[in-house]
Amino acid sequence: MQLSMLGAGLSGVQTSMRNIQKISHDVAAQSIEEKPDNLADLSASMVDLKTSELHAKASLKVIEVGSEIMKSIIDIKV
Repeated sequence: MQLSMLGAGLSGVQTSMRNIQKISHDVAAQSIEEKPDNLADLSASMVDLKTSELHAKASLKVIEVGSEIMKSIIDIKV
């Protein structure tokens, strides 16, 4: 159970990092000076970036809890 929890947390972090990289690339590729309409796209990208950040933090919390459970189990058995 703990290993699947750790795996799920790691998978979530990896997915979040891929999303952050993609969003960062998309933001860097936008030129506001050429197309003022891009401001709406930029706003959506910033929301997506924040969402990915929160997803990564939640996934890290899953890993942290899984690690604490594993330590507790080891302490009980020893």
